[in-house]
Formats: sequence, structure tokens, C-alpha cells
Amino acid sequence: MKNKISAVIDTNVAISAVLLLHTVSRQVFDFVVLHGELLVSEEILAELNEVLARPKFRKYVCSESIPAD
Repeated sequence: MKNKISAVIDTNVAISAVLLLHTVSRQVFDFVVLHGELLVSEEILAELNEVLARPKFRKYVCSESIPAD
């Protein structure tokens, strides 16, 4: 049995991978999703929510997805 890779992707890498399709960040993200296991925690999800709620990312996120303060 082949060992699967498990990886934690930094918030900045995850955002870059989603927004910029032809980057190393995207290649890493795709590799992990296709060939391994992407590990996340509540802290990472909270940081993603906080970063994506910033004004510069509003054009990429629907308003219903942004938690109210």
C-alpha cells in the first residue's frame, strides 16, 4: 500500500491557489487534493474567513459568505 501525503496549506498559499490558477501555489494545492489529504483546523478556517472578509477580497466572495461582525 502506498503512503498518502498529508499536508497543511498556509492561508496565503490556499488563497493564492484559488485566485491565481497558473501558480506554484495552485500546483501544490491540486497535487495534495488529487494525491493526498488536505488537513485543516478550526484555526485555519477562522483565518481564511478573516482574510477573505477583507475589502480587497470582497469581489471574489459572495456577501452571504461573509460573517457579520
